[in-house]
Amino acid sequence: MNPCIITDQISQDFEFALNAISEEGVHRIEIHSLWGKTIEELDDATVEKVKNLMNFYGMSVTCLASTLFMMLPLHDEDVLTDFSPTFKVIKGDLATHMKYLQRAIDIAHKLDCPRIRVFPFRAPENRKMLGDKFDIEAMAILLTPAVRLAERENITLVVENCPYSHLPKGKMTADLVKRIDSPNFKLLYDPANSYRANIVRIPFRYLEGSLVEELRLILPWVDHLHIKDYHYVDGLTKPYLHVPLGKGEVPYAQLLRILHDNGYTGALSCEPEVGFEGTMESLNTLRKLLRTL
Repeated sequence: MNPCIITDQISQDFEFALNAISEEGVHRIEIHSLWGKTIEELDDATVEKVKNLMNFYGMSVTCLASTLFMMLPLHDEDVLTDFSPTFKVIKGDLATHMKYLQRAIDIAHKLDCPRIRVFPFRAPENRKMLGDKFDIEAMAILLTPAVRLAERENITLVVENCPYSHLPKGKMTADLVKRIDSPNFKLLYDPANSYRANIVRIPFRYLEGSLVEELRLILPWVDHLHIKDYHYVDGLTKPYLHVPLGKGEVPYAQLLRILHDNGYTGALSCEPEVGFEGTMESLNTLRKLLRTL
């Protein structure tokens, strides 16, 4: 297993981020946004600049964290709102997302990146229950052309269990992956997202079991992980607080042991969302946890 970090957790200035990461002795990165643009928006000249900087700092990129299929209505009647003013995201219709997917694939090839993150569609404001079998079937229909494109291009799409989407828990995204059933469509598992899932909006069958039990259940389909932590404070409007890794309730020592014992050799990508100092602290905590295995 290899520690990795999403560069914009450090800075939108890509070179500053790479320098800080290299000083920590880490040489694997994930790219979401840089210089004020999402990765799938970059032009050829900027991609070449990214590649040159990666070569200079000795970096490899494990995943392009695109924003594709997030701000896209799953059903015609769905009403979507932005969930964060700072999260840069692609909008538009299905054709627009497919166009940007092809662009992300082209960039992935230029950067020798094997996988691209996609989302299971933004949770709408006008429906309470999310992620039932009808939603999963609708997602499978809309995402199948994207998966077929990935198959032709020899790229793996990894779908993230996102708390702002139809599928906030890993067991839910696993059901979508099993429904589409392609070697080029796998899971990006974020256990902290599973921990903070809005349980009043998802089917009861997904609520049973701990994070440890969930990981054991979905492990055959996991191809990439995001690592962050939350501390729950009862009584707050938003009770799940971002904290540096190891200072929340997500049982990473147990989760990493399961991954290690089952032969997971992929990346563990830090996404702590706690500012520069907390990000560096989280990265070092992850490396310490890995040394105990």
